[in-house]
Amino acid sequence: MSSAGSRSQRRAEFRGSLHRCASFVRGTLAGHPGTLNLPCFNDLTSATLVHQSCFSDVPDPAQDPETIQAILDAGTAPLSSELLSRLILAHNGAKGSLPDEAAWPTRLTLDAATAMRAAALSVRTAALALPADAAVSAEPLRSLAVRLLGDLCLDTTLSALAEAARFVREQLWPAVQSAPAEVAATAGSDSLPVAEVEGVSPAVVAAAAKPRKRVGMINPSSAATPPARTSCQTEGGLLLSTICLHLGAVLQMLAGAEMEQAAPHGGSSDSSAIGRTDLAAAATRLAAGLKHSGLLSELCAAVTAAPCCELPAPDATSLAHFTLEMTTIQYNMTTIFSKLTRTHSLCGSPVVAELLAAPAVVRLHVAMLEQVTLYRAGSRSSWVEGGSGGAGGTGGEGEEEDDEGGPGSDDEGELEGSGGAGGAVACWPLLHPKTLRLSFGPKLQITEVLHSLVTSVISLVTVEAPVNKEAAAAASKALFPSLASCAVTSAGVARALCGRAEQLGRLGARERAGANVTPKDLVGAVMCMMVMMASRVGGAPPKEVAGCLPDLLVAEGWSLRMLTTPAGLVGAKPEYVASAVYRLGALVRGSSLAPPRLWDMLSPAAQGTCVERLLPTHLLCSMDRMLRYLAVNDAARGVAMSYYEAMGVLLTPLLRASLQRWQQRHLRRQQQQQQCAGAPATAVAADEGAAGTGGGSARHATHSGEGEVHGDGEADEVWTVQAEAGVLVTLAKLARQDVAHLSDGRSRNGSVPDLFKTNSPLTCTALLLASAGCYKNGLPSLLPLVTDPTAAAAQQGGYGGVGGVEWARTVATVRRGLGEMTDLCGSEALRAIAALSEEMAAFMKRPGSASSMLKAVGGPNGQPILSANVKLLARSVLWITCSCSPAALVAAVPQRTLVVMAQLAREVEKRMRRLGGAAANPAVASDLQQSSGMLALAVMVLTSDEALRVACVPGWLWGVPLPRGSVDQVECGLEHLSQLTGPDYAAICPIVRVHSAAAAPLAGKIWRTDREASWPMVMALARKHLQTCGAFSVGSKVRWWSESFARRDGAGGGSEEALWCWPPRSLRLCNNPGCGDFGAASEGELNLKKCWCRAVRYCGPACQKEHWHAGHKVVCM
Repeated sequence: MSSAGSRSQRRAEFRGSLHRCASFVRGTLAGHPGTLNLPCFNDLTSATLVHQSCFSDVPDPAQDPETIQAILDAGTAPLSSELLSRLILAHNGAKGSLPDEAAWPTRLTLDAATAMRAAALSVRTAALALPADAAVSAEPLRSLAVRLLGDLCLDTTLSALAEAARFVREQLWPAVQSAPAEVAATAGSDSLPVAEVEGVSPAVVAAAAKPRKRVGMINPSSAATPPARTSCQTEGGLLLSTICLHLGAVLQMLAGAEMEQAAPHGGSSDSSAIGRTDLAAAATRLAAGLKHSGLLSELCAAVTAAPCCELPAPDATSLAHFTLEMTTIQYNMTTIFSKLTRTHSLCGSPVVAELLAAPAVVRLHVAMLEQVTLYRAGSRSSWVEGGSGGAGGTGGEGEEEDDEGGPGSDDEGELEGSGGAGGAVACWPLLHPKTLRLSFGPKLQITEVLHSLVTSVISLVTVEAPVNKEAAAAASKALFPSLASCAVTSAGVARALCGRAEQLGRLGARERAGANVTPKDLVGAVMCMMVMMASRVGGAPPKEVAGCLPDLLVAEGWSLRMLTTPAGLVGAKPEYVASAVYRLGALVRGSSLAPPRLWDMLSPAAQGTCVERLLPTHLLCSMDRMLRYLAVNDAARGVAMSYYEAMGVLLTPLLRASLQRWQQRHLRRQQQQQQCAGAPATAVAADEGAAGTGGGSARHATHSGEGEVHGDGEADEVWTVQAEAGVLVTLAKLARQDVAHLSDGRSRNGSVPDLFKTNSPLTCTALLLASAGCYKNGLPSLLPLVTDPTAAAAQQGGYGGVGGVEWARTVATVRRGLGEMTDLCGSEALRAIAALSEEMAAFMKRPGSASSMLKAVGGPNGQPILSANVKLLARSVLWITCSCSPAALVAAVPQRTLVVMAQLAREVEKRMRRLGGAAANPAVASDLQQSSGMLALAVMVLTSDEALRVACVPGWLWGVPLPRGSVDQVECGLEHLSQLTGPDYAAICPIVRVHSAAAAPLAGKIWRTDREASWPMVMALARKHLQTCGAFSVGSKVRWWSESFARRDGAGGGSEEALWCWPPRSLRLCNNPGCGDFGAASEGELNLKKCWCRAVRYCGPACQKEHWHAGHKVVCM
């Protein structure tokens, strides 16, 4: 007989058997209309087993019109559902009819579970007959599939399955604790003992033991299915697995059809496609049934309450049956949640959100995310002992997994237990490498498991966030009523996924053939988690957000570090980086995402906690790598404002904490060396592990398996500011590139100048470089932490002369790095400020430029944008002149910056007069007055330094004596200053006049004839006034830089100032102003080569040639 004829005959036999068995079952149900005793229970059990046996010989493939028609004619779904419900009622009634319920045999409960599984298998088999591609199936299969889908979504069907899940939780799981021995039964996941019945083919009955293929959900590896003895534990797992497969098959058809409809060709008029009306009706019926029956809640509650699983031994080749089933159930639950979310466009997002907000569903969701937070890539820690058995977690100590993986395997890593409110948390077998490998073989990897666990929980939030922020916030609040738990979980998930990506290393950037999820998809999972966290933060009270700020910042830190991994760089998108940096800035400075100025609301202790928690994430190194990634993709300018907000708050505290930890480790090593009396330096004690996370650069680190980065262990590694804050070098390079474009007229021709914008990229970059590098609370505040070299040698003298000398050299290296970084930031900021001011002044001189733009509001505290920016830039110029070395300042030509800022201030004054003067524009007038005062102070600072007076501001300052006791007054001639021209910027009259009693020595002196001879008195006047106004440190008579680096030791030796030069020698960067090479992870990792003059470096011949023609040939020696 041909294969077609054989298949036809099998189908005919199936239809006949199904009809006869259905009649038998109906007769059995009719024979026990209301009795709930033990004979009734036994009869129903036999009927159930007979009915299920028919489905053991369903012709393959089952998705054909004849099979579906037979299932519909026999009323399989309604009949099996009724049988399942009556079985549960009969069991409970028979159990309650006994005099002593404690005497109820566990065997009868097990029989009931077996019979219920048989009934559920009948419903599941009917569901598996649904074609996955029904949306484009031909008639009559499409119409029959829609009818069958309607039967499977009936309230009676879903209610029966919900009762079965409740039976597992209330009857089988408690019986596991009281049944010490397993009860033998037939082997196989879907095999059942069957009874004989008249009129049913023996071949059909005997085929009941044949396992059925699981369609639409993931199936365990055939080699992993062991012969097993059955028990309440096993039967419960099998029954839950059957329910999962039924629900998954129904959702698969709806979700698949919806995706087909959403495809570009889905809107065609093809008559073979299922109409959207039919899909919406089926999805609405299913959602209503799930809500009414509580099936999803009961299923989640049963999975959450599942008893502990038995983990395999290291040399095991098979799994315990219950472990296998629970591993499958745990993964299939993630699939159910994902498919349910995809139906939101059919039945409405509020309906899906209501289903997912049920308490039992939320508990399982939280447990799923908690399992991800417990995962540690490459960990060798034991599993938690005595943990609760939630979701089939392991309760005993697990075995360590070796590093051996199968072909294409990437499934190394383990979980670590964590304590919670309910005690220790059990770990799921789904995330145990050995269990996962034995369950599914190479077709399911830990990467896909982690991705599914995260995305299936938060998919609805990420779907709603772009279009309905209120709905997304409500969904995230339903998942995490407490913002604190949301922040902790988000941080743990980001750390776990980042650890997985770092463990894979370069393998994470490779595509694996046939994989549904690749390592790069972990980036999307982390970003989704951050979106969910941001939705939860929005609208929360400021005090609550401030209390959770450490965990919120840590979560963003790990998400940024995730993007720096090989897998992250492959899966990253510029918008991912931009949104991550924006969220980070919003958390510390405030925006629509978070309450304003959160950082300032924290106490110093709370701020210190944030910094300590952020150190292991190496946030600054991550931001440097991501900024270079954006620069390569020509998207760096879009994140300048976010970098300014985030780094303006976090950079200095992070550097300070990192520097202090490095010092502590170094001093401990020195002490250990002395205690060992000349023995080699030993490793730092175990209690230094926590401190070790902050030292060194993330670029020279290894993953510890705990989600933190530890130093590479070199005892004499020197802390370098470029390794820790290389992002400043990258920002300086970007600013230098933009200035070069502005100077050449290659940028924004005819557009609105940067100073008219609230988030101008170059303005934000210049302000960040100035504040981070030159303000008192920036890099200069770190220098007191590093002892002066001469004092360091004396301090270390107690440890031995050699150690003291070495420590002094180390301190000198660190100090020099800090000073050169300050010089780099200040010099590039000065050039940027000059270019911005020049561009703005030129724009305002154009005929027809709008005067109304002067009043455009958008600056801090509602100030006009232009005048607010001018004031910020003037303050930056003042601090730069205080903090940079003479060599760097002379090279940066600060007098040019002062002149062009004066020109801009003059143009603003002219426009202000046209608009009614100072009375009509009080905010602009106040900003201009303060800007003029700060420019005058900058002139005084330059005059106070003998090395800068002649080179930068020759004769710009003069004093006018006042009576003793008079208040000092400063007069800044902006008009005269704006008329100076280079290259010498010589003044024809004093630019700044200080009216002060301290100018008494200048009485009778004339500026034109006596200025050269009177410079010591003018310098003393400048220093006196700067002390009075607080520009100099208390008790100091010199600039901050001179106070820090120009001191001479008591023995009459030289000073650090004698070694200073420009360009910087210890910082590694390409010295070509137009360099656009951002390919390496940091500027220091570029393959830089020194020019033969040994003063500058270049990343390649092109940059060397460009810089040579740009002016280096004049100074090259």
